[in-house]
Amino acid sequence: MIKITGAGKPAPRLYAAKLPPLESRDFFESAYSVVSPERREKTDKYRQPMDKLRSLGAGLLLLKSAVDCGIGISDLTVESSDCGKPFLPDFPDFHFNISHSGEYVICCVGSSEVGCDIEEMKTCETDIARRFFLPSEYSYIMSADGDNERTLRFYRIWTAKESFMKLTGLGMKMELSSFELRPDNCGGLGLIQNYDKKTYRLQEFRTVCGYCITVCSELTENFGYTDCDLCEIAEGLRCLKN
Repeated sequence: MIKITGAGKPAPRLYAAKLPPLESRDFFESAYSVVSPERREKTDKYRQPMDKLRSLGAGLLLLKSAVDCGIGISDLTVESSDCGKPFLPDFPDFHFNISHSGEYVICCVGSSEVGCDIEEMKTCETDIARRFFLPSEYSYIMSADGDNERTLRFYRIWTAKESFMKLTGLGMKMELSSFELRPDNCGGLGLIQNYDKKTYRLQEFRTVCGYCITVCSELTENFGYTDCDLCEIAEGLRCLKN
């Protein structure tokens, strides 16, 4: 059962879920029945079954995070900014961002602008790092001790960059080399940027084996983490809807 905990202003939290198997028709129909007409339309536009699942999974996590914050299912209207970033016009204190990769989908929420990215770690894309990252970032990656650490550093930089770019709403319209990521004294990454005068913080998660996750926000509180079961969410939302 979904627990309602607030009144429209979310505490910073990251929701993550593994997508059910493609052959799980029961899940697909259950999830499809509870998401908004706009989410159904978006899902229908995808041709690949996995893309349809990711779209439904994203819709479910957004619904869960909103309900956890005391927002009713019928009150959830999603619009997009001029840059294309989704937001809830009726709840200005509720900010969210969604990302997916491989078999996982994530949604982060907070009381100010947030951005998140998840990437399945495969190989270190040194050509991408050399072409699009700053020299200092490329050196940080290539100075790693061994292939595994080099791959991890690449994805740490990549997800950190994407999370900030998504926070701004510009996404890939912002050049990857227009801001810098520097290792800090605590083992994390610091963000140096001229996009605005705000100070943003990066929080990394190592909660999903084989994946790299980073959340970016100007919030000083740490993001909590909720590991979700999409089938349970769909069933809980269906009960609330009825």
